[in-house]
Amino acid sequence: MQKKWDIVKVEIDQVIVSDEEFKQRLEEWGEVVYRYFCQLSESQMEVPETFLKRTGTYDS
Repeated sequence: MQKKWDIVKVEIDQVIVSDEEFKQRLEEWGEVVYRYFCQLSESQMEVPETFLKRTGTYDS
């Protein structure tokens, strides 16, 4: 049996962000998608450097 996704409601929010923030978000989502398809084990996963920089927890 094939799973079916029933969409109840869709909300779209528009936000204006800087070019730098957009590129950081895009890179983060790219890493999420890549890890999803590669099925890395938990021991191989690390917090991406771009996420640390954006949240201010990066020590350079």
